[in-house]
Amino acid sequence: MAKRLWIAAPFVVLLRFLALAQSTGPMASTFVPVNALSFTIQKNVNEVNLVFTTTDSKGRLQPNLRESDFRLLDNRVPPDAIRYFQHQSDLPLRVGLLIDNSDSIASRIRYEKKAAGAFLKNVLRPGVDQAFVVAFDNHVNLLHDYTDDARALLKSVDGMRPGGYTRFYDALISAADKLRDKNETMVTRRVLIVISDGVDTASRALMHDVQDAAIRADASIFALNTTYLSGQYSKGEAVLDLISLATGGHVLRAHDESNLKKAFVELQKTLRSQYTLGYVPSGFQADGTFHVVELVPNNPKLRVQCRHGYFADNRR
Repeated sequence: MAKRLWIAAPFVVLLRFLALAQSTGPMASTFVPVNALSFTIQKNVNEVNLVFTTTDSKGRLQPNLRESDFRLLDNRVPPDAIRYFQHQSDLPLRVGLLIDNSDSIASRIRYEKKAAGAFLKNVLRPGVDQAFVVAFDNHVNLLHDYTDDARALLKSVDGMRPGGYTRFYDALISAADKLRDKNETMVTRRVLIVISDGVDTASRALMHDVQDAAIRADASIFALNTTYLSGQYSKGEAVLDLISLATGGHVLRAHDESNLKKAFVELQKTLRSQYTLGYVPSGFQADGTFHVVELVPNNPKLRVQCRHGYFADNRR
């Protein structure tokens, strides 16, 4: 099995935050057709993978850009080589869907189940993508293991019955570890989608434990924020920002049925409009140091949503 580079991204907002990251690790430049929907990129040593999206000043996704539309620096130095650049990435998805199942969401559970089921049905490509579902309350429960069968996943979600406290951090760590433990020779896009208000009331883990797990999982985190708008920036909202924005994900409003549906539709569009870029860092050494990555669009009106760096570490 090829060794892997662990990707991270620094981000500070009100709270102490260690750099978070995503990378499916080192990779090679060879594309092997799998079917009409996807390609396989084989992993290799000393190559860094970036998965990112680009939007304009109004937040609209820009899916048809080219490698020449961006400037890339690794620790302020251009890379030795760009191995591949894929727009509207068809790389296989590995999705962990986490749903708050505590007492606080009892009034919303019906439409949360419905929206989650519709999303899984629309986003999973049979034979290409896989997902698992986790519910968290007093416990962290794996409702269904990896599958490409959206109906089976939906059936597991239908069985949820709210109750108890909220082990938010523990659930994220469990799901991140599950993504990390899925050893594959090909590069995949790893995504954690969490429906929550960001408030933890029962976890054994702390915030820095979640941050460490995110680094090792190589996953973008998308948070569907169920907090009702109050005009104040709550601690839960800050937590969701911290664990999503720095990994190349973001937070979407989902405080009622209409907003949740819109959030899943937006997320679906985002996942279909991702770019994948693989490069060889200049003078790379696996010494565990943090490398700052700057991916800048040549058009100043565009914005890149991407992790900001990685730890040059060959740990598995």
